[in-house]
Amino acid sequence: DMKKIVGIVGTGMIACSLAVLTTGNGSQTYLYARSDSSAKRAKETWRQHFELLKEHGVVSESQISACESYLHIVTSYKDLVSVQIVFEAIVEDLDQKHEVYHHLENHCPDIEIICSASSAIVPDLLSEGIEKYGDRIIVAHPFNPAHIVPYFELCGGKQTREGVLEAAKAYLESMGRKPVILKKPTP
Repeated sequence: DMKKIVGIVGTGMIACSLAVLTTGNGSQTYLYARSDSSAKRAKETWRQHFELLKEHGVVSESQISACESYLHIVTSYKDLVSVQIVFEAIVEDLDQKHEVYHHLENHCPDIEIICSASSAIVPDLLSEGIEKYGDRIIVAHPFNPAHIVPYFELCGGKQTREGVLEAAKAYLESMGRKPVILKKPTP
């Protein structure tokens, strides 16, 4: 069963689109927002994506309600305690990304994969100095919007543990995505 408990860190377009993808595929999804206002905005963006899908006849209102039951927008890392796969989709700033990974290490004991949506920072830099989970940080760069366009580029680094890329690929495929594993990172 590929139903994983998903964490998403970020509230921008990519994060909200990923939340549509994961909730739409029945994964309990915990989206971390830094503030109540960004939490509110993320919820509105998530809803707008689904409203557009409804207008195009892709989903019904009752299906949206079902998907909404999988969405949990939280403002504390403690609420991510049960997540198994995390999508990190924050700004392209290495220090801020490292801060996120340290919070995940401190609060989330069951993480199998951390997927960074980064398009500019290579995996070796992302995992630098990350003691506990450095071997499961990969780049999983979606083509936007992720809930509509099926393509993801996946890339590991020198310390990526065996099987992590393959597990990420299998999870994304279970949601109808078409991930490609790159042989080497390219910003």
